[in-house]
Amino acid sequence: MSEQIRVLNRMCDVGLALYTAKDHKRSLSRIQLQKFIYLLDVIRYLYEMLPPLEGHKTYKNGPYDSAIQNAVDAMAFRGLVKIRSLTSSNGNITSDYELTAAGLSWVEKLLSDQGIALRQEAASEIASRVKLLGWHRL
Repeated sequence: MSEQIRVLNRMCDVGLALYTAKDHKRSLSRIQLQKFIYLLDVIRYLYEMLPPLEGHKTYKNGPYDSAIQNAVDAMAFRGLVKIRSLTSSNGNITSDYELTAAGLSWVEKLLSDQGIALRQEAASEIASRVKLLGWHRL
């Protein structure tokens, strides 16, 4: 799969993750976004194989996929995502991401596709479980 296709697929994943986080009145940090999409990748297969009844690499803070960062940057460039960056005391840059109104509209259009809607169900379930554990633990 070409890098362009990978980033386009990841743009959809970033949109779904941020859309779900917004439902829970949350923004996601760079690390939380990576981990959330990793969980979505893993759990998606369960949803595909066993419908519900009702590329990552290990990095400093957990799983990391460069295509996710490229996707969120591309979405920010297009006005679909808002990025807030803060520099931490140790020199690392941390970022929080949120969908803009245009991003919300884009994701809502994506949800008309049955496969993406199913992925959103998985994202929503992940968000509910993460909420129980505490978003800070993601």
